[in-house]
Amino acid sequence: MLSRERKKYKVLSVTIMNVKDEIVAYIADLNDPGEAWVKLQKLYANENPARTMYLSNKLQALTLEEGKPISELLHQVKDVTSQLGRKDG
Repeated sequence: MLSRERKKYKVLSVTIMNVKDEIVAYIADLNDPGEAWVKLQKLYANENPARTMYLSNKLQALTLEEGKPISELLHQVKDVTSQLGRKDG
């Protein structure tokens, strides 16, 4: 049986492994999965100007890579614009 402390670090590790590389820096220094969750919620909330700027920059940087179908680019554009439009982040 895992101890409470070990379970906590396991949850935090899984959380870190499942966020995008550019987001890891925001939560890597935390020791509690609850703190990481709150930080991620704030980061992904549209009320956060940094999140809005991040998504805007991401949208502007999207380009069609050679050899990739245009449907992939359109999917990425749709994903980012839907994130920008969400009120709940």
